[in-house]
Amino acid sequence: MESADAMVVWTPNRAPFLENATRGRVAVTGIPEDPETKGFTHSVGVCDRGWREKSEAERQKALHRLADQMIKRDNILSGDLEEAFDQIEGWPGIGNAPFDKPSRGESGT
Repeated sequence: MESADAMVVWTPNRAPFLENATRGRVAVTGIPEDPETKGFTHSVGVCDRGWREKSEAERQKALHRLADQMIKRDNILSGDLEEAFDQIEGWPGIGNAPFDKPSRGESGT
């Protein structure tokens, strides 16, 4: 799925979501939303105003920030996140954010 069409849905694995059947889970869907993803409490992506107008680099940067937040704040397992995000074309992986790498001519030190 292209990043312009992707919607990431998840439910944090922390209070006050501990009684939610989808807690700790993450999925990638589009619009119209897959009926199986209706129970998630959070969403980011094509459901947000301006998502499609962002450049690919801007969307990938936003996805990396989201991934970091989901792992650190929402207690989403990195393996589960990678499995879901791998459905998004161009997703390079959690530790491989293209904007973190030095450009040509930069030493990166």
